[in-house]
Amino acid sequence: MIGRAIRRSAAALALLGPGGTPALAQDAVEFPVPSGLRVTLIEVIHEPQLSRWRFLVPEIVQAGGFDAVAGDFGVLCAEVALPMLAEQGREADRIIVSLSDRRVPFGAIDPAATQYFEAYRVENDACIWDGF
Repeated sequence: MIGRAIRRSAAALALLGPGGTPALAQDAVEFPVPSGLRVTLIEVIHEPQLSRWRFLVPEIVQAGGFDAVAGDFGVLCAEVALPMLAEQGREADRIIVSLSDRRVPFGAIDPAATQYFEAYRVENDACIWDGF
């Protein structure tokens, strides 16, 4: 069910501009995830063999922090990042999925922000968790 909803939303990802950020904030696409929280893609950063997928989850702290969203990372990697990379004709050896309760510029430090990251190796068109 989650995959079907994500595939229907994939066309909306044409909203991603050349830099990987959504073209317009009001065009944010929400993705269904196991936690049931509101998850929107805010930025994709492509580097050689690495693709970073940054998502906004405003209620992450109130929902219980990392434990509440632990199951969301793999779904976002496998059902959002991988299909979109394929659709864009891009490849990556690793995918980093990050969830944040607020927008924080990439590389910036915001002590008030709650951010979680998970890394995945891409093998045989699948996301394999690659703990730090």
